[in-house]
Amino acid sequence: MVESANASPLVLAAEQHGNIRKFAGAFLQAFTFRSRRRHDPLLAAVATLKMLYVEGRRVLPDRVPVGHLGANERKLVFEDGKPDRRLYEIATFAHLRDRLHSRDVWVEAAGHSG
Repeated sequence: MVESANASPLVLAAEQHGNIRKFAGAFLQAFTFRSRRRHDPLLAAVATLKMLYVEGRRVLPDRVPVGHLGANERKLVFEDGKPDRRLYEIATFAHLRDRLHSRDVWVEAAGHSG
């Protein structure tokens, strides 16, 4: 458990990773996300996570898309030199939530034409 007075919101949210992990694979499989950005690093990160769940892998590759992360998030995710999956996954889902809310990213629906 992290002392909450000094912890970043990302680290605090990562404490709930076990609960999120129960549903993340099914969530990622259920939806196809689209973006207004041509080569969106967030969607590349989502695809990376989706692949990990499909393959049943628990460790991130050494190189993962990070263009969607802010400088502080990158610093936390790579604190030990290798990417921390819990922090990476939570940060990626937080950005996905925000981008869905702003409608910069959307869920592809049958018959949706953009």
